Amino acid sequence: MLAQARDDEAYAGALGLSELATLGKAFDAVLCLGNSLPHLLSAEAVGKALADFAAVLRPGGLLAIQNRNFDQVWTLRERFMAPQSHREEGGEWLFLRFYDFHAETVTFNMIRLRRTEQGWAQDVKSTDLRPIFRDDLASALVTAGFDRISFYGSYEGSSFDPAQSGDLIAVALKTA
Repeated sequence: MLAQARDDEAYAGALGLSELATLGKAFDAVLCLGNSLPHLLSAEAVGKALADFAAVLRPGGLLAIQNRNFDQVWTLRERFMAPQSHREEGGEWLFLRFYDFHAETVTFNMIRLRRTEQGWAQDVKSTDLRPIFRDDLASALVTAGFDRISFYGSYEGSSFDPAQSGDLIAVALKTA
């Protein structure tokens, strides 16, 4: 599986979330991690991506999706996430992340600070996201041909709690 992924890495890395079927191959699993799906800014685009995932999965194939728990984020409207830091030889970074809320979307902003010999250097990145809520994802997965859908609140397999979980992790099987 790793050899196949390495062979396809250069080509697949240039594909969008609804273009995997162009590979012309079938897979046992598709992973959509890192809060990727909310980058699609319409329900139609999400549905198209999920249909594409189903198209490349063999019957009984597994789909795993990891998103932020937007049920919580949208309800609480907390702008700021906890800062994160990282150190390794030759570098120290601090990441400040926050949301700007709009009518149907959020802008995710990240300020990256890097300590240099001259002091702190900074850059800012922003991207628009369309929150995906648990019930909407469940419905879209069924429409795309998935069943045996389970939701978790973390990679450790904790139960999904819309008010408390940091993540929304969906695991679904493609209907044969």
